[in-house]
Amino acid sequence: MRAVGVTTFIPEISGARAIIEHYKGEPNGRDVVDKYITQGYRGCWVIALGNNDAANIPVGGQPDQGAQIDLLMTMIGDQPVLWVNTRTRREPPERADKHGPVERRIGAGMHPLPEAAGLRLGQ
Repeated sequence: MRAVGVTTFIPEISGARAIIEHYKGEPNGRDVVDKYITQGYRGCWVIALGNNDAANIPVGGQPDQGAQIDLLMTMIGDQPVLWVNTRTRREPPERADKHGPVERRIGAGMHPLPEAAGLRLGQ
């Protein structure tokens, strides 16, 4: 990361973290962003959230994924963001559950992203 100018890295990684829902009392994504904004953090955000939300929303999680992403982007404001996305591979055995393939659920919430200030998408 130093090769691209990163001087400080603050890992805030937790299994089962979602943007809105809490898991076993652990902070959600909104809580973590709020903590660093309150502490005055200014810099580049690397966010790897959305997979758990893609599973939570079809079973009643609110709001929809686009609104959840907008919430975090509004909190972060004009600071740069790299939002890491994942993709499921279609190699046997294909992973699908009663809500459909994971990649379809994750991709469904991604349309609002190009409008978010400070966020750039890459493939």
